[in-house]
Amino acid sequence: MTQGSLRSPWALFRHPLRGLILTPQPFTFPGLKTHGAWLNAIGRGAGVITVVRDRDADVVEFAQSETLESRLVGLKQYDGSHIELCPVEHLLLLSPGHGLPTDAQRLAANANDFAKIARAYLTERQARERAAARREQLLATLAERQFFLKKGFDYQESSLAAARATFAEKARSGNKGAELDLSKVKKQQRELGARRTQALALIEREPQLIGPGDVWFIAHALVIPTTDREVRGQFEADVERVAMQRAWRSWT
Repeated sequence: MTQGSLRSPWALFRHPLRGLILTPQPFTFPGLKTHGAWLNAIGRGAGVITVVRDRDADVVEFAQSETLESRLVGLKQYDGSHIELCPVEHLLLLSPGHGLPTDAQRLAANANDFAKIARAYLTERQARERAAARREQLLATLAERQFFLKKGFDYQESSLAAARATFAEKARSGNKGAELDLSKVKKQQRELGARRTQALALIEREPQLIGPGDVWFIAHALVIPTTDREVRGQFEADVERVAMQRAWRSWT
């Protein structure tokens, strides 16, 4: 099934790698008291909505983009503009339908439009919010990480200074090996400042590169009320039972 596409014949089948895949066949959902709703399961790779760190060609460590977070999400979309998240497992509760009722045909005809709206919602509301939260986490700990990073470089600086003094004393007494070691220490001292600046720049740059990634659909289902009288009767009995239980608890 291609990204954001709806195709016929409308069918339910199993993919050997992805598991249960639903094309937009009409499915019944016991107890659903609306004319219809789209239930979408979305995913890309191991996840669904993704948070990425974009590439920065000027920074070697960030030369390639990286997926930082991926999340499987279920989405329930009603006729109109109402969209809400739901457990992905709801897809497994659907039963095959028989035919397409007249009051659900408009939903099926506008399926591609619904998919575009769902993608925009997931990108702007869910993925962008997850990216913002991850960015805020990094910014909240930035000062602390800068402090420990500087402390680490200060420790290296002092260790190199001590090593330089030791090797310099030995070199003055004619130790050739100490002269070579002294040259290496001096080189490391010269490079240390640049390494410190680069490391601090990296942790300051990273939050600026975090943003929402791609959203991919792997399943769509058109959900309509069941016409099975036995299922409806069972649902109504369950509703009455739950209502009586709650009423009884409120009086006890």
